[in-house]
Amino acid sequence: MRFIRIASMSGDTPQAIDLGVRSPGKVIINNVGSTDLYMGQDRSDVLLAGTGQFLTLAAGVMIVFDVSEMVGYIGQRQLVWFNSPIGTGALEVAIFSES
Repeated sequence: MRFIRIASMSGDTPQAIDLGVRSPGKVIINNVGSTDLYMGQDRSDVLLAGTGQFLTLAAGVMIVFDVSEMVGYIGQRQLVWFNSPIGTGALEVAIFSES
């Protein structure tokens, strides 16, 4: 089990988090800030002037992924980038797996 909290994501400064798992489990991503966050595969995806290949995680929204080591995006792609394009965001991540 891993817990990650980024208390202060300043405007347009992307940060990467390793969401990889080695066994079946869950990944919980919670935007606890008051601004939207961008979530993407690459740093350039989440930059304000980037390519725009991202998912917007609205303020106050939590998403839960069921994952395994063999199936699904999160299990195969470990590094995920997050950015608060404007303002200061806050993010919490919990990774639950057997190992």
